[in-house]
Amino acid sequence: MRKLNFNFLTGLLTLCSLYVTAQQTYVNKDWEYIGGIPGQYDYVQSKLHSNGNLILVGNNSTNGQTDILITALNVDGTVAWQQTNSGANGQNDYGTDLAIDNTGNIFVCGAVHNGSNVDYRILKYSPDGALIWTKQYNGTGNGDDVPVAIRIDASNSIYVTGTSTGSGTLTDFTTLKYDQSGTLLWTKRYNYSNLPEVATCLEIDNSGNVFVAGASANIINNSDFCVVKYNSSGTQLAVQRHSTTGNGYDLPAEMTINGNGSIFIVGTSEAGNNKNVKLLALTNTLTVLWSQYIDQFGRDDEGYSIAQTPSNNLVITGYSKKQSGGTNLIVAKYTLTGTQVWLKNKTALIDNEIAKGRKVRVNNNGKIFVSGESFTDNSRDFVTQSYDENGNILWEKTFDNSNSTEKSAQLVVSNDDVFITGTTSDGNNDQLATVKYSAVDKPYSVAGSGDTLWNARQLIIRFDTSAIIKPAID
Repeated sequence: MRKLNFNFLTGLLTLCSLYVTAQQTYVNKDWEYIGGIPGQYDYVQSKLHSNGNLILVGNNSTNGQTDILITALNVDGTVAWQQTNSGANGQNDYGTDLAIDNTGNIFVCGAVHNGSNVDYRILKYSPDGALIWTKQYNGTGNGDDVPVAIRIDASNSIYVTGTSTGSGTLTDFTTLKYDQSGTLLWTKRYNYSNLPEVATCLEIDNSGNVFVAGASANIINNSDFCVVKYNSSGTQLAVQRHSTTGNGYDLPAEMTINGNGSIFIVGTSEAGNNKNVKLLALTNTLTVLWSQYIDQFGRDDEGYSIAQTPSNNLVITGYSKKQSGGTNLIVAKYTLTGTQVWLKNKTALIDNEIAKGRKVRVNNNGKIFVSGESFTDNSRDFVTQSYDENGNILWEKTFDNSNSTEKSAQLVVSNDDVFITGTTSDGNNDQLATVKYSAVDKPYSVAGSGDTLWNARQLIIRFDTSAIIKPAID
């Protein structure tokens, strides 16, 4: 360090008053974790445990075989424990989702190979990673059965839904309920006209009702948003099939239920060769309240994620394709009556490159967090943004693992701590990647005396920048 300089800010500002208070958000990358080599399907899911561990579920390939991979990361990003689970020897298995009950037990669902095709597999682990039980489900058509979501209700019952091959029905929504000991309580299948169904979402309301959403075909080349409601005993209470004008595949991506029991779903609708973001609102009895669409540039738009704000609004994320062939990451806010309040676009550094929003979450203070990927200097990287409820951006961070290509999949938010999980690829090898950021809002005030200004209660130091070990600084 050379010397102290208390006049560092002299002449930079002219204040109308002698004292101004504001705040600045500081964001730090606390750690990164690279581990696991995904197979054909690079999907990964993450949840934050009550003990502070981040739990990851995906898959790992070794010696030509892919197994379910469960990893628990400590608060400092180191591995607390890791488990694998596999089906038939030499075959490929994939983890798809996880849930954590109110005593800390971890439940994982995935698809495992039985030697001929894949079945549902449901696993229960203790908080420290000990396997408690394993259950498997083979559908009525003895074909491929792939679970996509697992949830736990207030009484710690376990629900799993996914897509299962039926007997003469192609594929069906198939939902299972287990108790804590792993006893199968009921199985429910939904089939429409013996055409394909593909389940994507599962949620439970405050009354214990179960909602399954996905795409359901009405003719072979046209599918609708479809939502099925069951009570906790497995009785089907209602079905809503919502179609969009024009033939194409409509696919729900994510569903959320508010405190009044209303259901909100975001996804993609297709009419001809054009895809649009679709946002659908339903009552608890599955009556349609409204639907809204985003088609910014007359080209493909897709919706991937939805979240609620503490002020009873909705935020969604996805992408919009431009004439250049590139895409914008989009974030939009809606009221509960379907009015769009604002829509924000993030472009890639090069206009014809990719920027996409994958997940959106909101903390208890109403801050909005979005994770996705965007082309930056020379590769596609994780991009993470934070907005206030008025749509003002608070901060943005990118993560590039040594000029690899990153694809975001999951986002977990706890207060102002943010965990992004996805994949990183150097062109030859894919790996699972997780990054943690922490943010703090620091108030500051600018004080003045005559023309000399300084940051009140702060000491400003000027030093030789060559003294900095720059690679060590985030």
